[in-house]
Amino acid sequence: MGHHYVPRFLLREWIADVRNQRVLRGYYYDQFRAQLRVRLRGENFFCSVPNLFTVRGLPDGDHVIESIFFKNLDDAAALAHQLILSGSTLSPRQRVHFARLLLSLEARYPRMVRYVRERGRKNSLMMNSDPEIRELLDGWGEVRPANEVWDELVGFSAEDQAMEIVQKLTANERIGRALVEAPWGVFRRPYGCDQFVLGDRPLIRIKGLLAQNNVWILPISPECAWFCAMSQKAFEGIGRIPPKRFVHWVNECSALQSDKYVFNHREPTSDWLAKRLRKRAADLQSSDKI
Repeated sequence: MGHHYVPRFLLREWIADVRNQRVLRGYYYDQFRAQLRVRLRGENFFCSVPNLFTVRGLPDGDHVIESIFFKNLDDAAALAHQLILSGSTLSPRQRVHFARLLLSLEARYPRMVRYVRERGRKNSLMMNSDPEIRELLDGWGEVRPANEVWDELVGFSAEDQAMEIVQKLTANERIGRALVEAPWGVFRRPYGCDQFVLGDRPLIRIKGLLAQNNVWILPISPECAWFCAMSQKAFEGIGRIPPKRFVHWVNECSALQSDKYVFNHREPTSDWLAKRLRKRAADLQSSDKI
């Protein structure tokens, strides 16, 4: 089963009519051919990893984190998203729903999920070298490694237990409260500016999580981007950026932090996307070798 780490309601904003089909234009850089390429597929094809959040043996099913936890989160955030697009004011509760979406975009990012699972596995293996635990198990007549015994007692593997952390990251009280209380803004693309693109790692954070001069940005449609800052000074600074420069900056960030795909509602009219994705592909290849 494919689990989405970018909500489908967000991807749908970039769906276009191409040859009588409703598809996303997913641009990526093909290093073997040394060129920008595009895949035309539906929303279910992109930003989905089989069994990304699967936990075996849960009472409500192995896919409950995807089918219930993230579904409920996304359903509530989708309503807030539509209100923002329409220019409506969000209630305090709706701001919380949208803030949880922002936190979830990083929490469920595949590299983060893999990191959390791997940390859980390593922490589990550390039990095997604890002499007191080994002595206790020997007293039980238990010859299996300590981590295997523990997994059996709990009913889940250490990797699956670590998935609870992924869910908790979406409800980080400290960062979530700061986000909800921070000034929010919406940039609507004026005539003459490029449309916004969406990367497969869509949330843009400049200068960390809570730094006073940081900025959070999320393109929410080709015509619109949501943003906030943790200080009024930084927030007002965004408003002073010329529109064309702002769109260019956001699009460049989206491309340079993408994992593979960048979604563009229209075909690129220049080679900027090819250049950025070529650089990103090279950076990812170098990091994988380290």
